[in-house]
Amino acid sequence: MTKKLVSLLGAFALIGCGEKDKSPNSIQTGQEASAVQGAKEEVEAVSTGPKPLISDADVEKFAKDAFDIRSGSPPAEYTGWIKAYFDGAGSQLAELAQMKNGDPDGPLILWHETGQISEMIIFKEGDMVSREGFYPTGENKVTSSPADAGSLELVGWHKNGQKAATMLMKDEGPLLKDGEPVLMKFWNEEGEELDQEEGMKMMEAILK
Repeated sequence: MTKKLVSLLGAFALIGCGEKDKSPNSIQTGQEASAVQGAKEEVEAVSTGPKPLISDADVEKFAKDAFDIRSGSPPAEYTGWIKAYFDGAGSQLAELAQMKNGDPDGPLILWHETGQISEMIIFKEGDMVSREGFYPTGENKVTSSPADAGSLELVGWHKNGQKAATMLMKDEGPLLKDGEPVLMKFWNEEGEELDQEEGMKMMEAILK
């Protein structure tokens, strides 16, 4: 069970409104205005999908001269961008990443074959700083971010937006106590909590 858990967590870690009427009859309080703006931003975030780490123009510019990893591994101590395509014609990017002295350093972006962003990861000197994964339709799938010194918080979601899992991991591996995970919970698509075995099977299916 512990070996399976480590394998699963390893995969898991890699892981509007129109203009306001300005007439005197439509004066809003600061609190109301903040609520409206917050709701607007939430709707826009859902409708537009993930916010890219870099613009489409920069993706095109960096990919133009990036090292194509289909032709082999980049030179040792390589500094620059690397890329990969889904197709032999090079018309659909699958991956674009920044390297420094042979290690990932900066953004790494993966795409679904539809052109939607699949994952966005930020590295610093070879170490992963944060990760966001998305379903082909743009909904959140998985995120990881620093929780405190030496640990990462991981969260997963079902396609319907319901939270699927939350856990805490140390950078060097799962946060375990006497062979058992701590700070780990799973839920099904209806929000009902699952036991560890059911939750692990569910997350394996989500991460395929």
